[in-house]
Amino acid sequence: MPEHVEFIKSVREDAKRRDFTCNSIYYDIKNDKIYDFYGGIEDIKKRTIKAIEMPDEVFCHDGVRILRLFRFQCELNFKIDKPTLESAFKYKYNLKDVSGERVVYEITRILHSGNKYNGVSKSNAYMQALKNFNKGGLWPIFGIDCPKLKFNMVKKVQHKSQGFLIDVIDNVNPTSVSYYLNLILVNSFGLGKKMVDNYINILSGYYEALNKVQNKPYFFKYFNNFPQIYLLLIHKSKSLANKYYFFYKYIISHKLVVSIKDLKINGDDLKAKFPAVQPNRYRPILESLLSDVFDGKIINEKEDLIIAVSDKLKFL
Repeated sequence: MPEHVEFIKSVREDAKRRDFTCNSIYYDIKNDKIYDFYGGIEDIKKRTIKAIEMPDEVFCHDGVRILRLFRFQCELNFKIDKPTLESAFKYKYNLKDVSGERVVYEITRILHSGNKYNGVSKSNAYMQALKNFNKGGLWPIFGIDCPKLKFNMVKKVQHKSQGFLIDVIDNVNPTSVSYYLNLILVNSFGLGKKMVDNYINILSGYYEALNKVQNKPYFFKYFNNFPQIYLLLIHKSKSLANKYYFFYKYIISHKLVVSIKDLKINGDDLKAKFPAVQPNRYRPILESLLSDVFDGKIINEKEDLIIAVSDKLKFL
């Protein structure tokens, strides 16, 4: 951020501070006159994004302008002037200075740029930017361990951000999906914990379904987010998606308990009834009860659960 802002009276001087010619056109409302010092109107007619004067002057101090360049390209369905694109790649390391919040803002809008302007934007417009990210080798700057990515799921799914992250994981092939997602979403993009946890749960659920995890442990972890997981999974394996969907509907129709918070007993009850039990054992006990309730071995009523805990503690 600048230490101070200096306002000027010269429109021409102000135009020189803009980034692209299409953004440097002025309208004098008093005199009904247009000022176009850098040929912005002609570039718009040519559907071209072109930097003001010297491209290096536009990009040498501001990485955000690189992201804006690709976003405008997608939203307007314009081509990028060759010297402008070359200069953006030349100063790509300025992207390191852009806040994670702004990177997320720009990339999200790139991914959804097809919906920006009716009759102008194209549904797959975002691919223009993704190809330029590949061409310039920009991904490692954002902590993604791959200079070029192959895109598949982002083209198929409605939730472009989730599809994009699946493509990143499929290209990088990390040992741990959850660890890697946490690494890039927190460290590189600065997302909040709640949003990161949501992404991790949905995408981990997607990959665990592909690994054919058994129904009970699967839905104990992913029941709440399964509708979103299903929308991803159906594009990868219809048979697996439908298999899990059938069980998901079975859980709903039979009102099965799949979460500890839905048990008629909690940690406070364990503390009151079994004071000798250490608090760090509460969760394992509740998880064991949940499994038994799900299997129909115990009724989900407080008295029955208390008796079941007493029986379990005899063998512990």
